Amino acid sequence: MSSDQPPTPRTTVLITLLTVSILASVDRQAMSMLVEPIKADFGLSDSEVGFLLGPAFVLLYAVFGILFGLWADRGNRRNIIAAAIAVWSVLTMACGAATGFVTMALARMGVAVGEAGANPPAYSMISDLYDEHERSTAIGIYSTSGNFGILIGFAAAGLISEAFGWRYTFFFLGAPGLVLALVVYFGIREPNRKTTTQQVGTDIAPPFLTTLSHMLSQRSVRHLVVGGALAAFVGFGYVSWLPAFFERTFVDLDRGTIGIGLGLLIGIVGGAGTFLGGYFSDKVGTHDVRWRLYIAVIAIFLGWPVGAGALFAGDYLLVLGLMAVPSFVALFHLATLFALMQQLVAPRMRAVATAILMVFTNLIGGGLGPWYVGQVSDLLTDRFGEQSLAYALTSLIVFALWSGVHFYLASRHLVKDLGRTAAGVPEGA
Repeated sequence: MSSDQPPTPRTTVLITLLTVSILASVDRQAMSMLVEPIKADFGLSDSEVGFLLGPAFVLLYAVFGILFGLWADRGNRRNIIAAAIAVWSVLTMACGAATGFVTMALARMGVAVGEAGANPPAYSMISDLYDEHERSTAIGIYSTSGNFGILIGFAAAGLISEAFGWRYTFFFLGAPGLVLALVVYFGIREPNRKTTTQQVGTDIAPPFLTTLSHMLSQRSVRHLVVGGALAAFVGFGYVSWLPAFFERTFVDLDRGTIGIGLGLLIGIVGGAGTFLGGYFSDKVGTHDVRWRLYIAVIAIFLGWPVGAGALFAGDYLLVLGLMAVPSFVALFHLATLFALMQQLVAPRMRAVATAILMVFTNLIGGGLGPWYVGQVSDLLTDRFGEQSLAYALTSLIVFALWSGVHFYLASRHLVKDLGRTAAGVPEGA
């Protein structure tokens, strides 16, 4: 950032990054709303659809997330994000031109490469703009992008596909990104990177293996990564298959109505949970940092069991009402997870640390979650018929509770590990 140019106000940067992440979520999640028409046109099984929703996207998303993280710790993060938006927007439109399973998978992989360039530099920028006592709230605001993206993506994909078909839906949703890429490039400036007193002299990004070794040497980080991956497994599994569940269960409802209902459920209710999780984390964390994780654990164990019978309620509005509770707690942990990860590493490790965390959450969560649900649904079809998908989705609650166990275990080592990092313990030690 040149010295004669004032920095972009941090609220402007946060809102811009939030908009970027919302658009990424819209382009990524619209596919879930279009499962049934794409499945019918291409003659796909639930397992094949699960591959498109999961592995086809997240394998490259994870790999390129690491590469973008390394680049972001060394280069201009604003420019990386602007280029990434342009790439995934073009490839989102390419999904609308797919001619079958293979070409759709290739287009999804291209979207993944582009979207991998958004989060690592964005989390790093936010961490430079907000100190540790405000960071969870700021990251909580940023993390609501997933919820708002689902709200907009489900509603827009449902309505547009009803009116124009699923192919034009991808064209309409991909085009705005080209404009947003220009807004990012010309509208915000690269913020200065912060260092603490103990970390002066560590403003050179360390090698990848040094960052990885430093992360894995901390027990709290190991449990945070496993807990985050399991929570993502549940979240991606639900979000990817809920639209198909509603279409199969409530056949008298059109796709637009289902998209709006699910968009409001996951977008508004889920978004409130995501934001409040970060907000309360900052409030309770000032007294005892372990309570940042305690409140997430409490939310998980109180909220997810409510979803056990929700999908068998039989009434559309009753199902939505019961699912509001697990939807609220689904991402209650998210801001805390990423904020603590930023605090547990040096500033020049932050983008790579984010990318490493996202490799695990996306490979296990995004890659295996949707695929798992599709596999279990196919295996149970002979016995349960159309209800097989409901049973497959309900089984995810076990993994949600499992994630809560790891967040609790992380809290037991958090104080010691934060102290090591703040004291400037040699990287990799």
